[in-house]
Amino acid sequence: MNDRRAVVFDGCFGWLHDGPARRGVVLCSAFGLEGLSAHRAWGDLADRLAAAGFPTLRFDWPGTGNSLGDDRDPDRLAAWRVGLDAAIERLKAETGVAEVALVGLRLGATVAVEVAAARSDVPLFVAAAPIVSGRLFVREQKSFSRLLRVRDEASAPDADELGGWAVAGFFTSDATGADLSAVDLRRVSPPAPRVLLLARPGDEPVDTLARVWSEAGCRVERDLFEGLETLIENPTRAKLPVAAWRSEE
Repeated sequence: MNDRRAVVFDGCFGWLHDGPARRGVVLCSAFGLEGLSAHRAWGDLADRLAAAGFPTLRFDWPGTGNSLGDDRDPDRLAAWRVGLDAAIERLKAETGVAEVALVGLRLGATVAVEVAAARSDVPLFVAAAPIVSGRLFVREQKSFSRLLRVRDEASAPDADELGGWAVAGFFTSDATGADLSAVDLRRVSPPAPRVLLLARPGDEPVDTLARVWSEAGCRVERDLFEGLETLIENPTRAKLPVAAWRSEE
């Protein structure tokens, strides 16, 4: 077991996995049901990176997990980005690293892009199955919400359907949905000089994103994300995506 310790910063809770390298890693987790499904695998990735020598911080986004806040708080997207900036600064302060690589999964990768693009200390960005179009993601999540609704359509809405929607108990407000819908990574500057994109084969939005960022001068590598479905779709059946984790190491 790698050495790890709990840290708290700007209302966020995280686990810092120590390592001797001069470059650190911050893990930007997925959200909601996808994040819950990948929780064990995310800790495993942090252990693997620390074992390879990289000090690694994984944390709960503001309003999620053990961090302060609530899904119904305003300006969630902005708060998440502030939380990530704080996570990077805390890792640097705790370990003395000068550079930080960011590894994001699904919506976590999407949220992290603009944060990384605004900094000069992120030389490498790994986006694992990123949400390229926030508009399409929100549409899909609303569809899942209706599909998983246990009451018939004539029943009165419950608390999770007031002012937003919920997927398996994870709530998203209409305001947060509107902010996410405005995000399209194809219109955002590359997050780092070097980017690794992991995705399913034939993922057209990710293929387009790779082309756009390459044309902007970014060194983009594209690889297959093996085991994505069994990682994020069901917490009770989630499996470690060993091949994908090796590519990130």
